[in-house]
This record gives sequence, C-alpha cells and structure tokens, in this order.
Amino acid sequence: MTVLGIGCDVLKISRIASLVTKHGLGSPFLTRFGHRVLHKSELPTYQQLQESKDLDGVVRHLSGSWALKEAVYKTLDDSVQEKFRFNEWARGSTSRGRPTILSEIYQQHHPNEEFLASISHDGGILMATVVRQLKKT
Repeated sequence: MTVLGIGCDVLKISRIASLVTKHGLGSPFLTRFGHRVLHKSELPTYQQLQESKDLDGVVRHLSGSWALKEAVYKTLDDSVQEKFRFNEWARGSTSRGRPTILSEIYQQHHPNEEFLASISHDGGILMATVVRQLKKT
C-alpha cells in the first residue's frame, strides 16, 4: 500500500450549531448550505432531521460531513483541489459503523485509489482524518 495523502480537520461543533441556530432549521439558507455540503445520498437523512426539528441531529450530520470532506480535500493533489466540490463526496459507513467517503466522479478518474476515514468527537470537538492510498493489487 502506498500512501498518497493524509488530511485531518478539527471542528468546534458549536460553530455549526451557531450557524444552524442563527438561520433556523427550515431556513432557505440552511437548505442551500446543506445542498452545497452534502451529497445527494446524504440529503434524505438531512431533510428528515430538519423536518423532525432535530437540532442536534442536523448539527451532527453537517459537522461530520463538513469535517470529513475538509480532511479529504487536504489529501488531494492541487489540480484536483481546484475542482473540489463538497457535494460530490458521499459520507457513509460500513455495516460495522466505520466511516467511509467516496466520490463516483473521483473514482472514475482514479480507479486505483481508495480513502480510509476516521471520525472522533469529544467535548464539543470533532476530528476527521482521511488517508488517500493506492489500492492493494
């Protein structure tokens, strides 16, 4: 395995909470923000959390996706960073709960690469770490 890049992001969760509280769960701003940050596969959960007025759930969902995608961005080559869009990357998890991150568009151009992801949070701080590596052959 060859490591191609390592990225991490540390996020104070209260920053996202302040944004959500300031604009409101159902606000047009927050809807647009969600569409800019979240992949189409992440939007149904986000919309469900908004509709159920789950403030903490919305904050957790946005915070985790934001930090994980910031970490991905830091692993990428400069030429790819220039075209980076948060909503082209899908955050998910394995059946055992391990976080995953994937971009169908990126994979089409870089089929021999994969991303390993980790998210931790404690005391209002969230940290996401991503390793970009060549797939084992």
